[in-house]
Amino acid sequence: MHKEIKPTRIACFFVAIIMICSTLFSAIPTYANTESDFGTQDSIAVYSNSATSTCSISVSGITATCTVRVKSPKSQLAKVTMEMQKKKSSGYKTVETWSSSKTGTSLYFSKKRNINILCTYRLKATITVGGETHILYAYQK
Repeated sequence: MHKEIKPTRIACFFVAIIMICSTLFSAIPTYANTESDFGTQDSIAVYSNSATSTCSISVSGITATCTVRVKSPKSQLAKVTMEMQKKKSSGYKTVETWSSSKTGTSLYFSKKRNINILCTYRLKATITVGGETHILYAYQK
């Protein structure tokens, strides 16, 4: 009464293709674009040695405050170079550079600078923890 349905070679081929594609595309990692002009979030980096770092730029009146924080589960050398950059028609130009380094489990580095409120600024932070370097960007809100 019931007719038995046998899979055909074409059906088996399509099922195999679907299974392969779903396996391949589910394993693709995604990455945030650190150079996009989001303007609302701080940048965060996580290192393979379990350290984390963040950078931010905030503006109050004519003063911009640039901040980098580094936290590590173990004592190690952290080096930071902060570049305050002004937006130009051709990209960004560095207007001030600061550097700091410390051996320990945390580093907090903050600097202030007067700015032109009619211009747009970002912070570029080059952070090295335990020999691993990341570049983070934070945009003026």
